[in-house]
Order: sequence, then structure tokens, then C-alpha cells
Amino acid sequence: MRRMQIGVDLAKSVFEVAVSTVPGRVQERRRRSRAALTAFFAAHPPAEVLLEACGSAVGALHRLRQGYPPLRVAPSRARRERGGRGPRGVRAMKLMSGNDAVARGAWEAGVGFASGYPGTPSTEVLERLARYDEVDAHWSTNEKVAFEEAMGAALGGVRSMVTMKHVGLNVAADPFMVFPYAGTNAGFVVLVADDPGMYSSQNEQDSRYFAKVAKVPLLEPADAAEARSLTAAAFELSERFRTPVMLRTTTRLAHTRGPVEPDARHEPARNSFSRQVSQYAIPVYARFRRVELEEKLGRLRQFAEEFPGNTIDDGGSSIGVVTHGIPYQYVREVCPDASVFKLGMLYPPPERRLKEFCARFDTVYVVEESEGFIEQ
Repeated sequence: MRRMQIGVDLAKSVFEVAVSTVPGRVQERRRRSRAALTAFFAAHPPAEVLLEACGSAVGALHRLRQGYPPLRVAPSRARRERGGRGPRGVRAMKLMSGNDAVARGAWEAGVGFASGYPGTPSTEVLERLARYDEVDAHWSTNEKVAFEEAMGAALGGVRSMVTMKHVGLNVAADPFMVFPYAGTNAGFVVLVADDPGMYSSQNEQDSRYFAKVAKVPLLEPADAAEARSLTAAAFELSERFRTPVMLRTTTRLAHTRGPVEPDARHEPARNSFSRQVSQYAIPVYARFRRVELEEKLGRLRQFAEEFPGNTIDDGGSSIGVVTHGIPYQYVREVCPDASVFKLGMLYPPPERRLKEFCARFDTVYVVEESEGFIEQ
């Protein structure tokens, strides 16, 4: 008989629960509200529950031990060390801003070239990348030039990133709209930082619409930990579908700090430059590439249904909420008992899962910043 283990990441109102029956492998992972967590354990067969040894675990221990033995507390072994590991190989936790975490995720993913044009709230991403010896990072004349430099590196087989704020994407719109037709030879991620509230910008445009028009996948993290993990996932997604990927952040995410678990750098195999002229979007070939682009978008729609960054927090109320990014944090504080569908991949959206989620509730709210992109 396999021993079942349940790991619980303690928090104020939302808990991440991971269930494992095979050592080192998680079969189920889901976020649950406080009420949903209690109901989960009440209905669950006996298992070994692992909690980090901290102050908030004391109350949880008393509640869970009542009628739910056996229970074991796993002591915290993490130590403060840059990218290091504590005893028995446990990775250290590090406090990072969203921008720091994006840079770390790109470095871990094996990015070799990065360019950009400075503009709050995106500036620190390239500044942090420039600190890594393995990354050729520099500022460019403008966002269009930065995009094309990174595009050239990606076509040459090097994982590349370009960074800019939302208004900078206007400047880079020409290559941004054309590159999806050609496809990339190595992972290519464009980091676009929007500024809801216009704290340091001349407008409040929503860059998510650019991804939809260009037919490129769009990822958006909700905290610093996801900023790291989704950046790495963006490079894998880019290479799997040979497409540029937009990673969208906002001011609150870029400049808010949170715990991040760094990992080691992964050095991907370098792809060779393709000399096949028909790959590139000159008019005589572009009409055929358009058909391929639509087919690729169809495969991306299927992928979105299984993308692990789209998560559901089951709650105990009759209200459902669909949200994304930083608004997810607001929803969890205001509606701790609501069931929440958090989109990590906003385009193309997981339409089937969204319909199934919404059908469960009498009332569903869509909470997002700037425009009604998800609602539409």
C-alpha cells in the first residue's frame, strides 16, 4: 500500500495543498481557502501531513490533529544564500521584486542575449540581467531596435529576451506583428510592463490586446514566485511552438517583493540558424505562413487547457471569480471564501475550462486591471 503524503503551504487565508502517493512526485496540487481546507481534510482518508515548522503551523496542528492522525511536521531547512541550497539539497528562499524574479527566471532558463529600452516599471529587469556573466545584455537606441536585436539573436539559435514598458511596445509594433509569421529558432520572450494608474506613464494602454492581434501567447504572473517560474515557462513555450511569447507585468508586480525559490541555470542546446528563405515573412511566402500561424494558434488553444499556470482555488461560497495577475491578490483578500480561477496564460484562454468553471456558480465576477480583456 502506498503511503499518501499531503503537503500544506501555510498562509493567511489561502493554502496550497499538494498530494503525493509516489515519493518525489506530486499527483494533485490546488489552492484552497481556509474553509475549503478544513472540508478537504474532513473528507480525506488518513495520510501523513507535512507542514513547515513555523508559528502559524501551531494553530493548524491543533485543528488537524483532532480526528486526523497521524501528523508529522517537516522542519524548515532553507537557508539564506544566493541560489544556494540548505542541508539535504533544499533550495534557499530569497526575497525578490517582480523585476528581479523575471531576470532570475530568464537566467535560469538559459537566456544568452537580452536587450531593451529603459522605462518604469520595466527598467530593473535588464539591469539585473546585466549582472549575470552568461548574458549579453545592453540598452538599445529604442524599443524597435531592441526587439530586432533580440529577434536576430533568437533566429541565430540563442534564447533571447527584450524588455520595455507598455508605450515602448508601440515603437516595437512593426517587428512584433511580423515575427510570429517567421517563427523563432530559439526561445524568445518580450517582457512588457504595463502601468495601470499611470504612476510613471503618459497613458494607461493595455498591452494584452497586442498579443491577441499578433497571435502570440500571453503569460502574466501574480507574484514574484510566479514571475520567476512563468518566465522560464515562457521560454519553453516559445521553443515548443516556435513563437515569440509576451510576458506581461504591471507596476505593482514589478516593484513588490515576495519570496522566491531560485534554481540553477539550465543551458539549452543551441539551435542553428535556418537558411530556408521561405521561413521569413516576405510577401511571396507570408500568405502561406499565415495559414501556418492560424494552425499554430489552434494548437496553442489546446495547450492552454492543460497549462499548469491556470489554477483554480476552490472555495466554500456560491460565488466564482475569474481573474489574473496582481488583481488575484486583491480578490484573495476581499473574497477569501470565493472560488477563483486564476489565469496565468491569458491568451489564448482556456475556453473549455472557463466555461466549466462558470457553469458551477450562480454569480461569476471577472476582476482585472485596465480594460475588460478577459471579460470580452
